[in-house]
Amino acid sequence: YDIQNNFKWSYLPIFTSWYMKLIPLNLLFLLLILYAGNILKKEQKWIYISSLLSLLLALYLFTVNIGSWGISLFIFLNNHIPGFVMFRNMYDKLGFAISFSLAIIFTISLEIVFNQTKSLTKKTFLIGFIFITLLLNAKPFLLNEFLSTPIWTTHNTFNKMTKFNNDFMNLTSFIKGQDVDARYLWVPLNAGNTIQIKDQYVKNNYYSGVSPLLILTGKNDYSGLTSFGDFANELKKYIYTKDYENIGNFYQRFNVQYIIVDHDRSDEFSNSYLCGENLCNLQTKKYLQAILGKKVKDFGKRYSLYEINTKFATQKIYITKDTNGFKQNDENMVSFQKISNIEYRFSIKNMRNDIALVLLSPYYNNWQIRDVSNKIPVALGTHTSVFNYANGWVIKFADLKKVLPRNSYTLNKDGSITTQLTLYFDLGIYYKLGIIISSITTVASIIIIVFSMKTDVEKRKQNL
Repeated sequence: YDIQNNFKWSYLPIFTSWYMKLIPLNLLFLLLILYAGNILKKEQKWIYISSLLSLLLALYLFTVNIGSWGISLFIFLNNHIPGFVMFRNMYDKLGFAISFSLAIIFTISLEIVFNQTKSLTKKTFLIGFIFITLLLNAKPFLLNEFLSTPIWTTHNTFNKMTKFNNDFMNLTSFIKGQDVDARYLWVPLNAGNTIQIKDQYVKNNYYSGVSPLLILTGKNDYSGLTSFGDFANELKKYIYTKDYENIGNFYQRFNVQYIIVDHDRSDEFSNSYLCGENLCNLQTKKYLQAILGKKVKDFGKRYSLYEINTKFATQKIYITKDTNGFKQNDENMVSFQKISNIEYRFSIKNMRNDIALVLLSPYYNNWQIRDVSNKIPVALGTHTSVFNYANGWVIKFADLKKVLPRNSYTLNKDGSITTQLTLYFDLGIYYKLGIIISSITTVASIIIIVFSMKTDVEKRKQNL
């Protein structure tokens, strides 16, 4: 309530006129869980207690601000445990873990109560009461009350979508066919990590949310300042001070090769909270002239796709002679092929001096340089962090000839060498293992449930 009231959210009237009135009714869920804990049998204790502890843990990790070390612990776990974001409590986001844990303990409690209740009338009444309560909670969604409310800080713009407009679909279809491992930048860049896509049929209706480009095309994009994580304030400073040179260098560091210009941005969006403190209006014609290169294609009147200015051209993997600053040098770009998200094959031609190899992906020491033929890690250079986020290796010419098998490189007449190597993320095997374990668990769970249901039916038949 305080968040919505303090920031004057457009949803506040729905919350005060409906959900606050349902609070006494919604206590049913808590009371049923507590009642089940009071009447459960000995053999039911382990599953009830474990599911209750799961909910309490999720609640603690959701609130986090308990004790002087609560927030620090929460951030540490988010940074080091994959998937821990399911517990997140960031401003107005409810962690999924609470939803799952609450659903599990409520279902178990309901089963306990049903087993202890012999009266069919009481069971029917309880189910009916729960159903009506859930229906009442769902009412604003069922009647589209949220979607009928303008997007926050706008007056005539709604977050409704029946179909993405044809220009956007043509844009994504074209991008999907591009054989590049690059990042796409949306202009104007929002304050948050969102884009706005106009409905095909209704003028003031938009999809406003996380960019669907990765899902539709397999390509990554930057749609807002928060897309750049810890570096967002650096870019924000450059935009506000109109430092176009550093803006271009910034995009180069983050592997921006293509820019999508959105001509369909409404004035309401440009002046809304989505653009923060006048951010969108600061991305002027001069800004575009500084970063835009060759136009690739127009998509109707809504979108234009450009290459980035050649001055700031880059590619995901490159080599350079500047082993100190890792500054990119066009004539020293390395050719590479993406095998998968965890493997790249690249070639180095006519190498005769020490070089720096750069991979514009988040730094992890699990990235390894491997020999293509033998598929084994090769101790090449020192793996360091580049630009405070990416990966870099300083490879010494003499060391390369020593550690590589002789059949892994060609010695040229001028003394230089040409070789093919592989960049491999060695934790990738756990991703495949995780899919296998999840699949086996799912199939096993289905089999157990089916056989349990079959056994219950047979027992009931015998009792009859």
